[in-house]
Amino acid sequence: MAASVALLSDGFVTAPAVEEDEEAVPLSQSTQLLQRKKEMAAVQLELDKKKDEFLSRMRRCTEREEELAERQDAIKEQVRKFDKFLKENDAKRARALRKAGEEAKIREAREAERVALEAELLRQRAAQGEIEAALRNLERPEQFLARACEHSDYFEDIEAILRVREPCGAGG
Repeated sequence: MAASVALLSDGFVTAPAVEEDEEAVPLSQSTQLLQRKKEMAAVQLELDKKKDEFLSRMRRCTEREEELAERQDAIKEQVRKFDKFLKENDAKRARALRKAGEEAKIREAREAERVALEAELLRQRAAQGEIEAALRNLERPEQFLARACEHSDYFEDIEAILRVREPCGAGG
């Protein structure tokens, strides 16, 4: 009876196959030993092949893990840079808002100053108008006195007319 090894489709040995030929001549022990060695060599080859496949898969898995780690590091770096960008952007936005607020306050202060200066200008113009009116009112008597001096032989100038009007002990 010749013993053989039954191999599954994936290459593993399950159990020795049973021969159906019952009338077969029994083999010698040395022949059986050689057969067993041959079967063991085939199993060892299959095992070595599976080991190589396993090691190859493990290398590919390790390579993929390294690639994934590199990608993950790259993504972390991108996230860090993006967070930095967002923080810088927020800081710029805060500075811009603060500056805009300060500029608005300055504009309001300047507008208030402009309104105050315009009001002061109006007061000054009104005061100037009053002074000019008072000056015109004062020019009339002076013109009158100047004409009086021209037509009079007694008074040479306006001061002479005004000295006549002074009280006796006031000037000298």
